[in-house]
Amino acid sequence: MNEQIEYVQALWERIAAREDDVPVPEWHSAELGRRLANYEAAPDAGRSWGEVEADLRASLATG
Repeated sequence: MNEQIEYVQALWERIAAREDDVPVPEWHSAELGRRLANYEAAPDAGRSWGEVEADLRASLATG
């Protein structure tokens, strides 16, 4: 198991070292643009990570 983790970490390091070579699908860029536009239009519409985490923990506790 340890060897598998080391292999995945080494693979990730190789990918991260060449991030410009990793293709980004157009729909990813479009989705990021859409989300950024939504945020800029209403920056207070979302919730903080703390709020989301608290809700998730409460939901899991009452499961």
